[in-house]
Amino acid sequence: MASSPACRPPSPEGKIVLREVAAKGWPESRILNTTGRPLNPENTAHDKFERDAVKALMSGKKSFERVEADAYRYAVPIPHRGQDLPHLPRPQ
Repeated sequence: MASSPACRPPSPEGKIVLREVAAKGWPESRILNTTGRPLNPENTAHDKFERDAVKALMSGKKSFERVEADAYRYAVPIPHRGQDLPHLPRPQ
């Protein structure tokens, strides 16, 4: 999952939600930064799939997916308005 110019960086609550759904048996998820200036370095793309997903989502694609040797990987943007990050400009 990634944030884009229209989707501001994720809130701490977003990570709590990801942990809770993983605890219920859903596949592992990560939040990816797309600004190039992550507030948390762990949100930086770690591999080729994540880097390609960020590029695709930043170019306007609604989702990005790839089948790898042993996994199906899927990325979508997470809408976020930045209410808990007042130093960021709000989307128009």
